[in-house]
Amino acid sequence: MKTLIYDKNPDTYNQISNIIQNLSIDIHIEYVSTLNNFRNQYNQYTYDIVFIDFDNKISIEIVDHIHNMHKQQNIILLNDEFTCFNNMDCVKCRAENKTNILIKPFDPSQIIKIFLNNFNCEIVNINEEIFIIEKFKKEVLKKYPYISFIDKTNKFKINSMTKQSKLEALIEITELLEKSEIKHEIEDEYIQLKDI
Repeated sequence: MKTLIYDKNPDTYNQISNIIQNLSIDIHIEYVSTLNNFRNQYNQYTYDIVFIDFDNKISIEIVDHIHNMHKQQNIILLNDEFTCFNNMDCVKCRAENKTNILIKPFDPSQIIKIFLNNFNCEIVNINEEIFIIEKFKKEVLKKYPYISFIDKTNKFKINSMTKQSKLEALIEITELLEKSEIKHEIEDEYIQLKDI
């Protein structure tokens, strides 16, 4: 399986490379950081998956370039803002393209799902408020591996830690929730997200 990654910062390449090293799938990854390098590589080779850090006009140019050449190319847009190349027209996008958005930060299980063809766009039919909450959940779970999120109840659970560590985590997460304007309530070792 051949993969191309476009990102100005090599961190994405490094993260994905580290994740796939543990898979028993033969995957070759190439990394580019400029529009010209992307065009040269993409025009010369065929790729099973293309990852694009979707954060500026160059990213849109790259998606347009791919769609003009190969509309059914499997594209993963790595995104940390509530934007899309297709003006959020999910129905049209699903019908015409194989382009999906992965909200940053991503976790290893999502990358594995992508390589196993078991990944769906994370912003299909959601609004900006839900996007902000999903992004926030990912950031918290990445920063605090001892915290879990219970989807059924929309609660963060602070798992076994010292009282001091729990208090520090509660304070920091609460400050982040307030900064992101996400309604919440603290219940012992849980943080309940409201109005989801």
